[in-house]
Amino acid sequence: MANTMPPVPANVTIPTFAPGAQVGTAQAPGTPCFYYGAVSVLWGWYEVDLDVLTGYLSGLGMKPANFGGKGAVNWSFMSAASLFGVGFVSSPGGSAFEETELNVVAYAAAREGDVPDDLTLEDFLMGGDQTKNLGVYRLHVACNNGVAIAMGRDCYYENKFLAQYQFVMPSLNNPVPDIISGVDKWQITAYDGQDTTAEIYGAQVNLQGVTWIGANCSEIIDLSYDQKRGRVLGSRRNFLGIHQVAFLDAGDAGRVTMSYGKPAEKMSEQGRKMQEDMSRLIGSRAPVIVQKFESPPCIAEAVPYYMDIV
Repeated sequence: MANTMPPVPANVTIPTFAPGAQVGTAQAPGTPCFYYGAVSVLWGWYEVDLDVLTGYLSGLGMKPANFGGKGAVNWSFMSAASLFGVGFVSSPGGSAFEETELNVVAYAAAREGDVPDDLTLEDFLMGGDQTKNLGVYRLHVACNNGVAIAMGRDCYYENKFLAQYQFVMPSLNNPVPDIISGVDKWQITAYDGQDTTAEIYGAQVNLQGVTWIGANCSEIIDLSYDQKRGRVLGSRRNFLGIHQVAFLDAGDAGRVTMSYGKPAEKMSEQGRKMQEDMSRLIGSRAPVIVQKFESPPCIAEAVPYYMDIV
């Protein structure tokens, strides 16, 4: 019988930093489960022809999910923070990071007989796949944190590489008046590596006034591929809370706009490929569904006040 789980590394080599530069590496323990301390995520979902997606998955032991004759892709932007339980000089025991995933909804071809064939994309996002055979294959993951990149590559077999971000997103801390008035806007620019002239993509998102519906989408199956062993991997990512989903129509076409920079000479192969694939799979088309998740704060410290008032 084949092994159920791939080898989990006992240790992962992570970068350590002094202000402005990497100064070395250190060993952090590998883990069979990665825990996020806080997270805010935005997804845009798009319908794509099955033939196009089949080309991306051929040779990986996967096939694209079929939702009424169309396949599906998404891009997701995540801002997150985690505690590691281990700290080194110039490398604190926790970090914040941002990343973008470009995903294809797919399944392991070996499980085809158990994959539901009557779901719509709406059904899938509202938690309709209780078989948990459908997942998202992470075609590219652009991340701005060396520790998260190392963990993603070594523990979860992600196609993960270094990027940088400039962004503004809804948050209780940015600023409170906007949240009180219910602002739902994002501005995101992703750059390859450390080069802020090498723009992978730019996103302008205005979801002000859309109708959000609560949806328990847990668990999400993340798909990867073990190149060495030639096997499909799936990991269960549980969001401990309720997602918000909005179904868009033709009148919402301008709510999400994407742009792509000119390929820069110094752009990495991974950054260039992600830009090309986003341009091809998403381009300027409008998403049919948007989705968001924000974990609640675990501590809130109110504004100080003078204690010497009598």
